[in-house]
Amino acid sequence: MPNAELPRRTLQELAVIYKLEPDTKDVIVEGSSDKYLIEWFLEDSGVDDAVVYDINTFHVDALTVDKWGAEHNNRGRIIAFAYEMESVVGHRPYLACVADADFDIFLKRTQTASNLLFTDYACMEMYAFNTRALNKYLKLNVGRFPKSGARVLAEITGVLEELFLIRLVNSTFHMNLRSVAWERSATLGNSAINFDTKDYVSRCLNKNCSAADLPRFLTEISVLRKELTSDSRNQIQGHDFVELLSWYIAQHKGFSRALPDLVQRGLFTAAAEPEGLKKEKLFATLLSRFQ
Repeated sequence: MPNAELPRRTLQELAVIYKLEPDTKDVIVEGSSDKYLIEWFLEDSGVDDAVVYDINTFHVDALTVDKWGAEHNNRGRIIAFAYEMESVVGHRPYLACVADADFDIFLKRTQTASNLLFTDYACMEMYAFNTRALNKYLKLNVGRFPKSGARVLAEITGVLEELFLIRLVNSTFHMNLRSVAWERSATLGNSAINFDTKDYVSRCLNKNCSAADLPRFLTEISVLRKELTSDSRNQIQGHDFVELLSWYIAQHKGFSRALPDLVQRGLFTAAAEPEGLKKEKLFATLLSRFQ
């Protein structure tokens, strides 16, 4: 987060800088974890003249977000930033605004701003959603865990996809539901996490005084569930992955629940393998722009 004592830069100020200094190399990302991963990747790849910023460094006002039909969150501000900057200063080869793909891959939605790049999967955390990275995380950050990365992925994937669908329906119906603890609807079985979708959704709707919406909410989940693809990375939300992995590990004797920030950092460290990342479209595009 930026220093609270310093005013955040406005888009108007940035537009002036970009017009006066066209060779300025900037990458704008959603948060600090994304910043550190991409910053490390570029520096490790020999790019030492690009600066990576958290979007919270800049003031992207609500009117600008609404102008471009984006959501009022960090991802939405990234998208609005990219469109607004392109409308003012045109295409800039040395500007990259990096956002999570979120629901766009699943829903086959596209964005057209030339300065806007998206993760290859639903979110940045999905670069660690593979056996190699998870084995690395379990060995270096957890230690002595009794299950392999492959088994962990097999046991957590189903509930993560279900949570993704619940988020998607919430977004599709524009319900803006306040969440409740999903853990009360989950238990760890012998080969997977048993998750009671109806119980969880019912509790969410009850908390939000929307109990009557339960049938149509569950029906929509059933419809969308048929659209799930073979690549789970396109249909898992990063926050859910971090939170559920922390909970899952703590369900095993001798292990405690780690703070989400620590889990996320550990996963990003596990994913930080230059040769592997260079094969991903997002990171390859960043190198082609800035090298």
